[in-house]
Order: sequence, then C-alpha cells, then structure tokens
Amino acid sequence: MCFRTGWRLVLGVFALAGAALTACGNAGDASGKGTGGAAGSSAAPSKNLYVAEVRGFGGCLVRPLAPGTDGRISCGLTEAHASGGSACPACGASPGRSEVADAADVVPAVREYLMNVGLCGQDGEPACSDFCYCDLLQFSGAELLTCESSETDPGTQEGFCYVDPAVDANGDGTPDANPALLAKCDTADRRILRYMGTHVPASDGLVFLSCEGATAAN
Repeated sequence: MCFRTGWRLVLGVFALAGAALTACGNAGDASGKGTGGAAGSSAAPSKNLYVAEVRGFGGCLVRPLAPGTDGRISCGLTEAHASGGSACPACGASPGRSEVADAADVVPAVREYLMNVGLCGQDGEPACSDFCYCDLLQFSGAELLTCESSETDPGTQEGFCYVDPAVDANGDGTPDANPALLAKCDTADRRILRYMGTHVPASDGLVFLSCEGATAAN
C-alpha cells in the first residue's frame, strides 16, 4: 500500500471528515485503457502526485486545498468506472467531464489504488485494464459563484467547486461561500467540495482527488 501524503492518517484512511480519502501515488501498473478510450500511458508517473479516493461527498474538509485568487483549486477530480470491455467514450460526450489533464501521471496512480484495495484484478472484479477515466469539470467565473453561494442546485451546470469562506473570487470584499452550505461543519473545518448537476458523478463511478506535491501536503 502507498500512503505517501500530508493528509491526516487515521487507521490507513486520510479523512476529510464526511468525505474520506484513501491515498495512493506515484507508481503502478501502467497497462490498459487511458482516458476517453485512448491507450494508457506506458510510462510510470513522473510527478510526486497524491491521489485519494473521495468516499461520500459534501463532507467538511479538515484541511484547506489552497485555492487561487480565482477560487479554483489546483487539485483535480478524476472519475473512474469499469468499461465492461467496451471502448471508452470521449469524455466530452458526457456532461461535466473532460479528458484527464495529467493522464500520464494521474491514471497510473489511480489504477494502482484500484489494484491495491482489490477493486480490480480480483475474483468478481473487473480487470485493472478495464477502466475509463475522465476529469470532472471545475467551475469558474459565474458558475463558480453559483456553486459557492446557491443553497439549491439550479440544474443548469454540471461539475464541481471548492467552497471555502476564505475565498473572495469576485473581489467584493465578502466571502463567496454561502454560510448555509457550511452550517454543519465545525468552525475550523468550514470548507467542502460540492457537485452540481444530475450527471456528476456517475452512479457507477469512483472519484479521486489528485494534488501535486506541496498542494496536498501543506
């Protein structure tokens, strides 16, 4: 198992409170499908990546994810699902998704996690090569502000955002985050990752947070 990360370790699980993370990174089986039906990279990951499965969404985050001045985080969310032996469709054909931006590093690290925890390559599980991968779209601009502030999902946008009262992306001098979205969080943990839309994530998908080096460890 590969637990190389700066997240708090609790019995082998890196916890983001309600959204638990199990971390893995920087090596693994490079065989099999890549993103959107393309062939997987044959090279080992070259970056010091921290990849963690997000189990349960909307939980309060015990560590901040270092958003930029635009309110977006540098970490990505990648969705993996078994293809059933079929070719992987183009990610852009599904709402709220794009091709994996850093596939040569992220895909092998996610595949290593799937193999290590027995979600592939075991009796009754799909082959480790039989997975498709897509990034979930992170909102920006007006869509980001909607995700951070609207108590209800308007149903007009597909993707995710990082909600943190420290963020003031529109520069109006007040936090973008609607306090109601963080009401269940302890004072020190008032930050969440939030989905919007009816197609994100897929019901049969697994979602992984990937951060490079210091972004995850700080």
